[in-house]
Amino acid sequence: MAWYLFRTKTRSEILAWLDQQNSRFKADMRARLNTLRGEVRQMREQVQEEG
Repeated sequence: MAWYLFRTKTRSEILAWLDQQNSRFKADMRARLNTLRGEVRQMREQVQEEG
């Protein structure tokens, strides 16, 4: 679900959606999204270094 949100929604849409969720789910999804964002950033940096 984090990947779907990350790829299809804007940051403001994600924040609005998160505000509608209960606090435990919101915290879990926020952590997953932040992890995913970091992983994507690392992959992009690797491609730039190799390319």
